[in-house]
Amino acid sequence: MNILILCTGNSCRSQIAHGFLDQLTDNSISVFSAGVEKHGLNKNAVRCMAEIGIDISNYNSNLVDEYINKQFDFIITVCDNAKETCPIFIDNNAKKIHKDFKDPSKLNNGLYGAEFIEVRDQIKNFIIDIKQKKIDGANVTVPFKKEVIPYIEKLTVEAKDNDKAIFIAEIKQSGLFQITGYDEEELEAIIGIFCPNTLFPYAREIIANMIAKGGFPEFILQPINFDALYKESKNRAAGISDNEDSSEETTH
Repeated sequence: MNILILCTGNSCRSQIAHGFLDQLTDNSISVFSAGVEKHGLNKNAVRCMAEIGIDISNYNSNLVDEYINKQFDFIITVCDNAKETCPIFIDNNAKKIHKDFKDPSKLNNGLYGAEFIEVRDQIKNFIIDIKQKKIDGANVTVPFKKEVIPYIEKLTVEAKDNDKAIFIAEIKQSGLFQITGYDEEELEAIIGIFCPNTLFPYAREIIANMIAKGGFPEFILQPINFDALYKESKNRAAGISDNEDSSEETTH
């Protein structure tokens, strides 16, 4: 999928939007930016993005007519001038999304300050709104990165002698997973099965080490069937009992 971002000079606004899209979209997306004129990459655009950890220093300033023969799925215009000029150059089959932003290089005599930060944050919110499909023209699927944090809410091991607790070992485990290329149903299964299966061996090792360091005999947790647990939770949510589910499997 190809996305083109346009502004007047491909100097500030389109470069900032380009940076946010590069950060937020997965590697199935190719992002391009251009201007109806070419003013060069503005150093203050580079600076304001660097302040939030996004490096656009290697971006180039391009003219829109460099992309006359390229097919785009989306064209995002971030100034009125680009919106008015865009149809002359670019394939009209692309989905158009537009919002006009002030040119920060023309504010405050071009000096770096709050004006740059304000426009940068406005563009960031605009891109996030596209991601969340909150604006007109964005009711289409753009494969943004999905960062999810599955976790094992609580893993507890307790040893007792009659009713007296000998030890209690308890942990919570989480991990950051970046998952792309799946629909919502597939993503739910990945989070419910694959992610905890990935996390559990580490949790089991931590529990074992905690118990051993406490001077107690070796203890290894048995494997957990997260596939079965996920299926059971889905059945409960659908109001299906284990017996009903088993009979359906036997029938089929």
